[in-house]
Amino acid sequence: MSSNITAAKGPIKDPRGAAEPTEAKATPYDGPLFLCDVSPALYGADGYEPAPGVKALLGAVEAKGIPIIYLGSASKSAQSREGALLDKLPHGVVLERSAVPAPGTAPHATLARALATGDVLAGVKNAYPHATLFALGDRVSGDAAPFIEVGARAYLQDPAPGTHALPTHFKGVTAPSLTPAVIQRVSSDLDLARGQSGSFGSTLVDSPWLTQLSATLDRVTHSVLRPGNDVEPLVDGENVFPQVIASLDQAKHSILYETFMLADGQETSNAIADRLIAAKARGVDVRMVVDAFGAREFLNEHNSIVTRLRKAGVEVQLYNPIDSPLDANIHRDHRKAIVIDGQVGFMGGMNTGDRYLGRPGFPGRYHDVFAKLTGPIVTDLAEDFASSWKSASGKTLAPELASPPRSNAHDPGVPVRMVEHIRNDSNIRDTYLVLIRAAKKNINLENSFPLTNDLKQALEAAARRGVTVNYIVSDMGKLSAVASTRYRSLLKAGVHIFTYPDPVHTKAISVDGQVSAFGSSNVDNVSLSRNRELFAVIEDPGFTRKLDRELFLADLDGSPRGKATKVVDKNLNQSFLTRLKNQVLTAVWPDTMQ
Repeated sequence: MSSNITAAKGPIKDPRGAAEPTEAKATPYDGPLFLCDVSPALYGADGYEPAPGVKALLGAVEAKGIPIIYLGSASKSAQSREGALLDKLPHGVVLERSAVPAPGTAPHATLARALATGDVLAGVKNAYPHATLFALGDRVSGDAAPFIEVGARAYLQDPAPGTHALPTHFKGVTAPSLTPAVIQRVSSDLDLARGQSGSFGSTLVDSPWLTQLSATLDRVTHSVLRPGNDVEPLVDGENVFPQVIASLDQAKHSILYETFMLADGQETSNAIADRLIAAKARGVDVRMVVDAFGAREFLNEHNSIVTRLRKAGVEVQLYNPIDSPLDANIHRDHRKAIVIDGQVGFMGGMNTGDRYLGRPGFPGRYHDVFAKLTGPIVTDLAEDFASSWKSASGKTLAPELASPPRSNAHDPGVPVRMVEHIRNDSNIRDTYLVLIRAAKKNINLENSFPLTNDLKQALEAAARRGVTVNYIVSDMGKLSAVASTRYRSLLKAGVHIFTYPDPVHTKAISVDGQVSAFGSSNVDNVSLSRNRELFAVIEDPGFTRKLDRELFLADLDGSPRGKATKVVDKNLNQSFLTRLKNQVLTAVWPDTMQ
């Protein structure tokens, strides 16, 4: 390999600081190397400036201390042009390929270029057998095959879509251009290769840990993992309801709206009702399922918003109508999900009302997370609504509503499974247990309190085996005395408990920076055994790190919302009489809340 190395831009640098030799002998360096094909995809419109996104991507690579290796052409006619381009790009080593034909001479040019690239890549692989290789190229020049041959994780631009077929076993990323989303994807994958927790993105190489966990979830939840989705986490009502309202205003064909609570007489609920009525007036098929208890639809009390919707022609079905006192606490529809035109979905833990916005009358805003989804998973969300509709009404939705055509997968996108829980199954309980028991490094859990005994014991076992467990809950006020007794064994096992200043309505978990989940389900027996619930599991490190950053870590340190959690003292510092009183209270704590 040494004869092909041009060291004008300097030798390859070990990210740990030592210069690597350029001789073709195996080195102990085991970090990432970033290979960049100096191809048409890198050139801008005038041929001498980098294409959009190239400098940003390679600058991010350089900033991480990862060596860049440029694969240059041996063509004399191209070297001047390539040199002008490389002078504007971050520092790296240039490896020249031999016997590369002039661009565009014939179809065999692509094959010859690929073979020459393969020779150079083989030299890099031989010299650095323990390094993790990443590669940027394009589809036109046949880069996929040599990249695959050396085990590089490839990102291919497609300046002329369809001009070159990808190998059937290609598992890299293709994109029309280097968008910020693609750059973030590359940056995240490089971080993982440098030793951070997680696995490479779902369309790259899956980790055995994540693959095994996914197979377990397949088996115990009977759900299907759908790749290629876009999921945007939305924290707190001020970030949720404007997007929901805008999407309702854009609906053309159908709206499916399911919620536990439709708060009567509140501004947010009336604003949503106005949009649903307007959509119905313009010909949109609007269906709603509302839990009767959550909507306060009783024998002698009715929800004025439900009445107004029905008068406007919106079909509203009440789940488990309150016909007797026994109906109030048997099983409820606790889901919160919206599907618009079978293409856009929202789901999470947020009901419809003002308390999620901290408006007058609700100074302690309910802290919660929702998400906007597009991609194939939206069909699953519609199918789950259809199940609730049939359970509430006894009627079957038309196929185009119950199971709309599945959207094309986004590239890149994240894999999502929608876990549906109905009365007496254990799908979401098992999801929580699988995630907690699989953890090796850290668990972030934000939810209500108390936990069921099996989840509490699973968290304690995780902490004892060295997993960092962060559990964020509400400051329970007068109920804190009862809660503290159940905190005791968690704290003793090493679980870190934090109280959030506002009521926590969030139901979310992340594990090892690789997989995360959120939805409508609390961690008590009411949710996990009795109610209808919905839980989205995202098996993607990039998304999980985003949720960690925007929800869990933001809550732990108080940024960007400025409301930091407080640490619960692991010793609790309670007197004997206080502990005795709390144990008595715990003994009579109802099973439905455990």
